[in-house]
Amino acid sequence: VFWRKPLSRDDVTSFIGPSEAVMASSSSSTTPPEETLRPGRQVKLIGLESKPELNGTVGVLGCYSAEKGRWVVKLSDTESKLFKESNLELVPLAPEQRSLQARFQACMDADMEWVKAHDLQIERLPEGMSDGIDQIEWHVRHNMCGGHEEWAGCVIQGISEMIKKPGTDAGIPFDDPEFDPRTANFLRAFRDAA
Repeated sequence: VFWRKPLSRDDVTSFIGPSEAVMASSSSSTTPPEETLRPGRQVKLIGLESKPELNGTVGVLGCYSAEKGRWVVKLSDTESKLFKESNLELVPLAPEQRSLQARFQACMDADMEWVKAHDLQIERLPEGMSDGIDQIEWHVRHNMCGGHEEWAGCVIQGISEMIKKPGTDAGIPFDDPEFDPRTANFLRAFRDAA
């Protein structure tokens, strides 16, 4: 183990604000990810006639309910409501968030290429998983590390350390022949996308 402490999810989210990571498998749309409604994005409520007092409120997008034709929006820790797409406006990402989103996308793309090149099978994300950080963490724990919690914690800690120390390897032994090549590929893509 080459990191001193297990990752705190707050370590990562404190650097990026609301979760904005995108899974490589989530969409093949030509619309840039920062311009699409998807779980985890911040939205502002607009054009509400029945509850005008909520206009201007910012919340976090949850999953889409096809049967109701509405998106779940988390307005606070204890309150979520359903809204039509026409009543949602994306809150623009800050430059740091766009940069980190691109780094997460790069490491996921690199891993999907690794999976294809080595003819590996991976588990799909659970339905309704709406948080980008949770998606990355789930993929690392279940697909890359096969449920090995200590190794998964090290991989996630590596990401956290590279966020804290941009432009460095953060002590990750990329050239060590004992280091797992898939993990090195994943973390190298994250580092190089900075």
